[in-house]
Amino acid sequence: MSSRRTSSASCSCACHHSPTASASGRSAAAQRHPRLPPPLPWLALRDGSLVDLNGAPVRCAPIIREGVFNYLAVDDMAFLVHDDGGCSLMNPLFGSTLPLPELATAVRRAIDKSTVYNESYIRKAHVKVIMSSQLDSTPDPLVAVLILEGYSIAIAACKKHDAVNISMFPDPKRRTGTKRRWDPEMIDDIAFLHGKLYVLTPYEGLHVIELDSDHSVS
Repeated sequence: MSSRRTSSASCSCACHHSPTASASGRSAAAQRHPRLPPPLPWLALRDGSLVDLNGAPVRCAPIIREGVFNYLAVDDMAFLVHDDGGCSLMNPLFGSTLPLPELATAVRRAIDKSTVYNESYIRKAHVKVIMSSQLDSTPDPLVAVLILEGYSIAIAACKKHDAVNISMFPDPKRRTGTKRRWDPEMIDDIAFLHGKLYVLTPYEGLHVIELDSDHSVS
């Protein structure tokens, strides 16, 4: 989880047609107002507190609060798992939350389809959370959650409130050992890049999942 540092600085200098003078003016301005270094990450602790790399506490709204069972850090947000299995995104600096009602529905669908997991996993199904972009940088970013110990993925739009769940099944031609064709493949990792979801599996390698504008899988 990373902190955000913003800086606003303005300077006025005489402009000349001489390119040498213009370059020197920009150099002098850069020396007077050096760029801030990129923000260092924060560490998110299990009790919901944040600390910087020096161990100093970061002032933020309480993440673990009444009705919240667990949370995961994703970019500069906290992904909350509520006692009833519901999900939401929280900005820990301001305390604002964004409910993700359809994401919990997608998790429940994955549990219902499973022959191993039951309703008791609704609050502890979440393994890793990623976002396609920061919340305010695109009209409707996606949240993807690796669930059920890596055997399924739930994907939801932050604002349109629609969601899908995906499982990877092995290619029958590559199936080895006693693995049945209807058993989903375990997923090692997931990542977004340029609007596509990349899924890494241990036996079949990298899969690329393209999502349509309505967030359905193509």
